[in-house]
Amino acid sequence: ATNPAYADWNFDFYTDAGLAASVNDGIAEFCCPGQDEPVVVLLGGSEQKRLHHLRLCADQLQKMSASVIAEGGAIVPTPPGFAETGLWIRDPHGMLINLVDQTPTKSEAICAPFEINGPGRIVRRGKSAVLPSAAYAPVKPIKLGHVLVFTPDVSRSVEFATRALSMGLADQAQDVIAVCCARHDSDHHVLA
Repeated sequence: ATNPAYADWNFDFYTDAGLAASVNDGIAEFCCPGQDEPVVVLLGGSEQKRLHHLRLCADQLQKMSASVIAEGGAIVPTPPGFAETGLWIRDPHGMLINLVDQTPTKSEAICAPFEINGPGRIVRRGKSAVLPSAAYAPVKPIKLGHVLVFTPDVSRSVEFATRALSMGLADQAQDVIAVCCARHDSDHHVLA
């Protein structure tokens, strides 16, 4: 993936994190190893680097479409070049989101759990819990989470995420930052 046309895309940022890259016709896709669905897609041809859209798993899309409109969002046509899957919406600030009725990828432990000593439970004596870096396998992510987007109004974005998208509020630091999660089988932080 060292095509000069994509020199400013910095593929190493993604591949060093363990994602597999493929490039076709001005679109770079990055997948978790062993998975077919990309977790990051970069589109060429824009004057400025920017977020094109988020893709979130959701259910009850018909009910959610009414909530999106009631909360100041909009239902929009599928952008050119993308599959007509799920529901394409814009939030009140114009961010494009693709909601898909798809089962989220399950996180399964792929290595031994990290063992630490605790009160009444000594699992190691006289040795570090952290092994030398060469003892660990290369990084192989199983999903992408903790997406941070900028917004002109954190409180309004939280209202939209919780009321229209049925997300839960996991953490908030006044009107500076907030983190939402899915209500079922979710990581603690999904969207900030």
